Amino acid sequence: MIDDEDVVDIDVLTLSREERFNRKLARRPPIDHLPDGVVVNSLGELEPKFKPHDRIVVERMSVLLPGNPWSTTRVYIVKAIDEATGMVDLEDEERMHHSIANYRNEFTRIKLAPKSGDPFKFVKQKVLVEKKDGTLAPRKRGRPKGSKNRDKSLINQEKNERLAMRREKKMRKGKK
Repeated sequence: MIDDEDVVDIDVLTLSREERFNRKLARRPPIDHLPDGVVVNSLGELEPKFKPHDRIVVERMSVLLPGNPWSTTRVYIVKAIDEATGMVDLEDEERMHHSIANYRNEFTRIKLAPKSGDPFKFVKQKVLVEKKDGTLAPRKRGRPKGSKNRDKSLINQEKNERLAMRREKKMRKGKK
C-alpha cells in the first residue's frame, strides 16, 4: 500500500532551485496582521509582551542559507521566559512537543496569537467612527440617519400635490 507521503510529484524534480524556493514561500502563512510579541523598551532593549500560558506565533528564518529565507512558522504556548538570556520555553499545541526560541534573535519573529482559533486567518477589523460625544464606535451599515431629511414646507407641498392628483383621478373616474 502506498501512502500519499510516498508519492513524489515529478514536476518538483524538474524545477529549478529558484522555482522550488518560490513554491515554498507560497506556503508561508501570513502573520503581519498579528500584533508584535516583542517591543523595544526605553533603554533600547527587547522586551516580551507575552507571559507564560499565552499563545504566540514564532516565525523562524534560516541562518545557514544565503539571504536567510523563511524556515517555519508555528503556533506555541509559552511555558517559561528567561528574561536574562531571552530564551522562551514553548510547547507546540498541535504536535505536543517541546521547543525553545529566543526573542532577541534577529532571525526569529514573534507575534501574539489570539486566545483561540486560527491565527493565520485574517479577520477584517471593523471601521471605527468618532461619534459626536467623542467616543469611538463601529460604523453602522445602511443609510445614515438624517440623510433624507427635508423641509416641512416641501413635504406638505408634495403631500398636497398627491392629494390633488387623487381627487382629479376620482373625479375623472366618476364622470365615466
